[in-house]
This record gives sequence, C-alpha cells and structure tokens, in this order.
Amino acid sequence: MKKTLATMILGLSVSSMALAFGGGHHRGHFDWDELDLTDAQEERIDDIKDSFHDKFRTLRKSEGDRQDKKQEFITLRQQMMADINDVLTPEQQKEARELMLAKVEKRLNKRMKKLSHKLDLTDEQEATVKTQLDKKLAAVKTKIDAGEKPSYEDRKGMMADMDQTMQSILTAEQLEEWNEMKERRMQKMAKYEGGDRGWYKHH
Repeated sequence: MKKTLATMILGLSVSSMALAFGGGHHRGHFDWDELDLTDAQEERIDDIKDSFHDKFRTLRKSEGDRQDKKQEFITLRQQMMADINDVLTPEQQKEARELMLAKVEKRLNKRMKKLSHKLDLTDEQEATVKTQLDKKLAAVKTKIDAGEKPSYEDRKGMMADMDQTMQSILTAEQLEEWNEMKERRMQKMAKYEGGDRGWYKHH
C-alpha cells in the first residue's frame, strides 16, 4: 500500500490525541520548512495550499448536511496532503515521517508529566504507565510503516487498554480523579466526533 503524508500525519494526529489523554485536538499541522525544500517545491506547495484554501472556504459557506460537509472536508484535506506528498522526494518523505514521530513522542512525554502531577503518581506507577505508552507508540509506528492509519476504533481500544492499566495500579483516591478526567475526555472526544468544534475552520 502506498504510504502518503496524508496517512502519516492524520494517523499520528488521531493516535497522539488518544495516547496523550485529551487536552486539545492536534490537527496534524506540519512545518514544511523543516524539510529543506527547494524554491520550486515551496512555490508548488504554496500553490496547492492556496488552491485548497479556496475549496475549504467554498465548502464552509455552502449549504448542506453538517456531517456530509465534514466528510467532504476530510476528503479534501487528504487530497491536499497527497498532492503535497507528490512534490516531495522520497528522502524528504522519510524525513517528514521521522520528524512527525519525534513530535508525537515529545507531546506524549509532556502529557505524561502532566498526568503524573495531576494524579500524584509514585515512581513505580509512573514507570508502569510509561511502559504502556511506549507499547502504544510502537503499535502506532508499526501501523504507519505498513501504510495504514489508526482508526477511531483503534483510539477507543488504546484508551480502554490504558484505563485497564490505571484501574489496576491507582489508589482509590487516584481512581476518583482518573475517572473524572476520563469522563471529561470522552465528552470532548464525542463532541469532536459529532462535529461541534468547527472542524472545517482550520486547514
């Protein structure tokens, strides 16, 4: 299966959201300047982004069912990323993948610190959670290497596995806080999946 930046960035985006326990949705923004683009590549990518900007704006102002428009937005964004992918060399595509994975790991480590502080985890508890996160990140890397992107069901499965780990290692007091965090997180995810967060305002 052909691997594209659309698969890589969108897949990592949704997975990192699940693994990092909420706290805002990462839309897969990427700094193309990190890839040492040629002037010709920069110009071509700018043209592609400008072209799709007009399409996004037209879609945003159009009439129609919100869910249908949301799916159209996703399709447009995937096409935009695929078109940009075609501008890059194989070496730049590989570098983009490595940079995105590094960003995900950095974000996960940052969220892990916040989680540890919020729940007042012991060193042993923190080590257990970190091991679990490392396993999940490895699974994400494996999927992307195979040219796939984690699905919504994958995200729910990741969170269910993490919840099971938490239920087994936390104290009663910690569990109360964890369950409250989990409920807020699920509400945010449900709201986002329902399309109530202005999904087509950013591209």
